[in-house]
Amino acid sequence: MIEHLYTQYGVILRGLGDRGHFKVPYWGELLVRHGMVLGSPEVCSALMQAGQHILVFPGGAREVMRRKGEAYKLIWKQRTGFARLAIEHGYDIIPFGVVGPDESYRILFDANDMTRPGWRQGLLERSGLMKYTRGGDFLPPAVLGLGPTLIPRPQRYYFGFGPRIPTEAAKGRQDDKDTVWALREQVAAAVESQIERLKQYREQDRPAPGVRSGAGWRRFNNDKQEERAMTDQTPDVVSRHVTFGNRRIFVSEAGEGYPVVMLHGGGPGASGLSNYGRNIGPLSAHFRVIVPDMLGYGQSTKGVNRRDPFGDLADAMLALLDALKIEKAHFIGNSLGGACALRLGLDRPSRVSALVLMGPAASAPPAPCPPPG
Repeated sequence: MIEHLYTQYGVILRGLGDRGHFKVPYWGELLVRHGMVLGSPEVCSALMQAGQHILVFPGGAREVMRRKGEAYKLIWKQRTGFARLAIEHGYDIIPFGVVGPDESYRILFDANDMTRPGWRQGLLERSGLMKYTRGGDFLPPAVLGLGPTLIPRPQRYYFGFGPRIPTEAAKGRQDDKDTVWALREQVAAAVESQIERLKQYREQDRPAPGVRSGAGWRRFNNDKQEERAMTDQTPDVVSRHVTFGNRRIFVSEAGEGYPVVMLHGGGPGASGLSNYGRNIGPLSAHFRVIVPDMLGYGQSTKGVNRRDPFGDLADAMLALLDALKIEKAHFIGNSLGGACALRLGLDRPSRVSALVLMGPAASAPPAPCPPPG
């Protein structure tokens, strides 16, 4: 998410960390090297005065050190500092939710187990760890990941961003407890709404039975009726799903004129807009630009025919052309997208007027291996 915001929009997020992180040897230094700063009111105010973009987890360390049964729950207690500072500095708040991380590990025992009356609690108190971990709030759970290891279990991660919550109208009322609490509750409700929507989207996004599909990052763009993807250079890109059979292709369009279909590569988390977001603007001034998410990527249906993946991808693009009532188009393909475009040109040359290929993979139909000897 952080990389996408930087590469696509030039936004650098400054993360605020609970002061407990910076007391842990080596761990605190690692966080500082990666740009995290102390999440104190003074530091946050300084960042806001400098106009920085700030990443805030209002629950702090307690929300990170989750316990059994707390998956996807907000653990903010009575904290309102982020809301008070946002009002004071006139900072808008963009709520976001994430689904996926809470399934990466299984909690074996947590702070509730460690602080329950008994020998464990006594050990924490005698060693001073009870005070150091703030009564267990900063006590990490014991977890298992993949098998008996601490390697995270493979999961798809989904990120959702809600509508901007302005604070300008409340500026000057940062000391009014009711105003601050109302903003805090509005943000909490927006975050919880994002999490629920992402859970629902994840259910729709699961691979069909028998279809293998690896884990990866997934971004969820949340508009109300027609999904609309925006880039910094092309504010008129319109996105939607096109359905054919039991499959759906997520496609973004901009401009008018002769159709140009841009097919992205196959890197982790790849999608049409992430590959070509900065190219759509210039091309849409002259062409009807069509940027789909390939099958298995982005918001399109997951899973392809593993016996003939390039043929399956080419057939899907042909179905997309039919659905959009396009007889012929130019194709631009990068890597996997180049292989798909090349295969479509070989199978249906009457539908392809030009090819621009960047490092296409081999796209010939699979053939049996030669017999021994």
